[in-house]
Amino acid sequence: MDYTVFTTPPPHFASSMEAAGCYCEYQGRILFLKRPAHKTQGNRWGMPAGKVEPGEDPKSAVLREIYEEIGVRLDHLTVHPISTLFIRLENMDYTYYSFHALFTEAPSLILCEDECAEARWMSCQEALELPLVFGGIEALNLFQKFRNE
Repeated sequence: MDYTVFTTPPPHFASSMEAAGCYCEYQGRILFLKRPAHKTQGNRWGMPAGKVEPGEDPKSAVLREIYEEIGVRLDHLTVHPISTLFIRLENMDYTYYSFHALFTEAPSLILCEDECAEARWMSCQEALELPLVFGGIEALNLFQKFRNE
């Protein structure tokens, strides 16, 4: 599927959905989750992420998604915004918010099998060798820029 990623809304951008994800980092490695085959973008890798529900702000959504997908509860103060991307697919536009959380201790993960088939801590370079979700490469590049600043 073709898609285009923008850092500012392009002309005639009509976001029909918002999603949020978080780069969970521990000892320089990032947690990536493999989507189950039966899900949209199945067998692709990405950070813990999901749709922003009606009445929910992006940070609250990412905290909820982290808990639902990997069983880890984070506080609002430990999650920091990185970027907002505007993604245009062939049949829809959506807005994607990315966040970062730095773990000082290894979290105990409880994977929700319906949400992820596998979890791996890896370097950004290792992640770039995997099939990432749509916009995953662009979001990862922005994360690396954020990390280096």
